[in-house]
Amino acid sequence: MPSSDAIFFPNSATATHLLTHPLQSPMRILIADDESIIRMGLKSILQELGHEVLTAVNGREALEMARRHHPDLAILDIKMPYTDGLQAAKVLARSQPLPILLLTAFSEQDLIDKATDLPIHGYLIKPIKPE
Repeated sequence: MPSSDAIFFPNSATATHLLTHPLQSPMRILIADDESIIRMGLKSILQELGHEVLTAVNGREALEMARRHHPDLAILDIKMPYTDGLQAAKVLARSQPLPILLLTAFSEQDLIDKATDLPIHGYLIKPIKPE
């Protein structure tokens, strides 16, 4: 399971279950991050666990991918061009509710506060490393 130096879960039971319990069938997971090394690293880890992984380079692309492919889980970087992860999470929560994890290199309190106001399942601080 990937680990992070800091993990905040507003809905800890659900988020912990999502991250630690293998499912009967693979999940379709959408990863949106403008940093290719993070995006490809997470994709590799999740594919090794048997999941189908979709990737997007910004929030706008993530929303389009979600509309077309109906993922089971979205992992969204907070700071991305065009549509950021916070905006994308708001739209996803309204249009097609699904578990959302926010990912960022920033541990600024205002971002954490904004994230906790959203219907998300977790907030992870980069770097994320496989254990």
